[in-house]
Amino acid sequence: MKKVDTELTDKKNNQKSQQISPALKRRKWKFRICGSAVCAFAVWICSAGNWHTVPVSIGTVVLIIGIAIFMTGSPEDYNAMTDVGAMIAMDRPRKIEEFYEAYKNVKTPLGSGWLGRFFTSPYTSLIFGPDARG
Repeated sequence: MKKVDTELTDKKNNQKSQQISPALKRRKWKFRICGSAVCAFAVWICSAGNWHTVPVSIGTVVLIIGIAIFMTGSPEDYNAMTDVGAMIAMDRPRKIEEFYEAYKNVKTPLGSGWLGRFFTSPYTSLIFGPDARG
C-alpha cells in the first residue's frame, strides 16, 4: 500500500512540474541555486570563524536566509512552508475565483477572504472583512 501511495504522489508531482511555465521553472532554479549558495556561504562563515560564538551566530542567520530564499522559488514550495499567506503563480491570466481559492483559508484580523460586490464596482471582488452578516 505504501509503495502505491508513493508512486501516485510521484506521478502527481511530475504532472505538476510539467504544467509549470518555463519562466516559473527558471525562477525556481534561480532561487534554488541562490539559496544553496547562501547556505554554503553560511557554513563557510562558521568554519572560517573557527566555530566561535559570533561567526556561528552570523552564519546561523545567513543560513536561515538561504533556506528562505531556497523555499520561495515556486508557489508550491512557499505554500507548503507557510500557512499565513499564499503565493499564486502569475504565469497566465487569472480569475478572481482562483485568488479566492488560494486565500479563502488565510486567517486575518478581518477574517478570511470572501467574494462579493461593491456598489461602486461592477466586478466581483475578493473582500477581507465583515460580510453582510457582520
